Amino acid sequence: METRSSKRLYIDELQRESELSTPAQADALRHALEVRLARGEGPFTVDFSGIHSVGKDACQVLVRAAKTAHDQGRTLELSHPPRQLLRMIQDSGQAERFGLTAESLAELQDEAGIPAGVRGGLPIIVPANLGAIQVIRDVVVQLAREMGFCETAIADIELSVGEAAVNAVRYGSPNGTNDRLMVRFFEEADGLVVEIRDSGTGFDPEQVPQPSAPQLRENGLGIFLMRNLMDRVVFTQEGGLTVRLEKSLPNLEDSVEYMGSPESEFQPNGSPGGAVH
Repeated sequence: METRSSKRLYIDELQRESELSTPAQADALRHALEVRLARGEGPFTVDFSGIHSVGKDACQVLVRAAKTAHDQGRTLELSHPPRQLLRMIQDSGQAERFGLTAESLAELQDEAGIPAGVRGGLPIIVPANLGAIQVIRDVVVQLAREMGFCETAIADIELSVGEAAVNAVRYGSPNGTNDRLMVRFFEEADGLVVEIRDSGTGFDPEQVPQPSAPQLRENGLGIFLMRNLMDRVVFTQEGGLTVRLEKSLPNLEDSVEYMGSPESEFQPNGSPGGAVH
């Protein structure tokens, strides 16, 4: 059985979910941090093992606790932080309060999720079969989650990308499973881009009719779904059909501003008066 350090605050001991996203969860985190800040001296660590998403309320609590620790001459360190949390800390300009340099922040981001090459558009070649569709879905869900998309947006992305992959396998692979799909993922500053290229002869998406209600029930949403759930869908034909799907992140300015003012009093004494509003 794993031996746990008394110098670490393990988030999975506060809750069973893999997300830290509700105000109640943020308040539980605040109280636990107040208790830890009231103990002794020296650095202490918040361990996010098993946590894949942290909401802005919890981020704000962490930033304020890091400021309080810094004022005490201590450092609040992060272990196994989700990439989405690191992104918000970086965007808020508060990395230094966690003892993070630009180099160490970049290292943590690389360790926390999908390799940088894949996030930067390195092509992934998969066979044109139904098993590959699940691989594509799994990668895009993980990447979208690491980027900080909410669960509703992640579901939209998974459904749309999955539909594009199904179409590529069914209609864009004339040689069946002997064909290959080329998939590329781009983590951009303002959102996520996915490209799926098949070996087919393509078609004119503008000639695809608007589906009727019975067609939607019987055959799924297809292009209609992709265009309604994603922000932009582009089809190009050059050596195979490429579908480019784009989904924008919500404006982070509000979240960054919300996190970036850690001057409110954080009470390292475990008292109920330290609630974050």
